[in-house]
This record gives sequence, C-alpha cells and structure tokens, in this order.
Amino acid sequence: MGVTTLHTLEERLSDIDKKKNSIVSEINSLKSQIGTYNAQLVMARMVYPNLYTIGLGFIVLIFFFLFKFPVLLLISLAFFAVNVGFLIRSFVLDGKIRILKNTLSE
Repeated sequence: MGVTTLHTLEERLSDIDKKKNSIVSEINSLKSQIGTYNAQLVMARMVYPNLYTIGLGFIVLIFFFLFKFPVLLLISLAFFAVNVGFLIRSFVLDGKIRILKNTLSE
C-alpha cells in the first residue's frame, strides 16, 4: 500500500510540475506580448505624431526660404525644438520603463 501511495504521489507531483511549467511558459509569453504592445503604444502615442509635426516644421521652413517671412522661421524652429524634445523624452521614458520592468521581473 505504501508503494502504491508513493507512486501515486510521484505521478501527481509530475503532473503538477508539468502544469507549472506550462503556466510559467504562458506567463513568459504574455510578458513578451505586453512588452511588444507597450513598444507599439509608445510609438503610436508619442513618436509618430512628433515625427509628423517635425515634417510639418520642414514644410514651414521651405515656405520661409520661398517667401522670406521671419515669422515662418520662428514657427519652424518651434516645431523642431518642441517635437525633438518630446521625442528625446519619449525614448528616455521608454528606456526607464524597460529598466524598471526588467528590475521588477528579476
């Protein structure tokens, strides 16, 4: 009776271990998907709009060279300064988020 019980316990332990490994694998997969989603979210919310506005700054700069209105140069520089600043901030924050996430997952 003791051998049967020991064998049964070992089988249950083996089944639980397999389930645990499956769950850990699922958790790692979900973490990876979340990381990918966060990177896409940062790009969509922070980076792309700033890139479009920088492009608009180039268009305004072209108009400055065509029409020589000083205010157009100031507007163009404002587009560049503000949006390049936002881009740098976005990448710095994204790096800090990754470092924090890696620290927490260890």
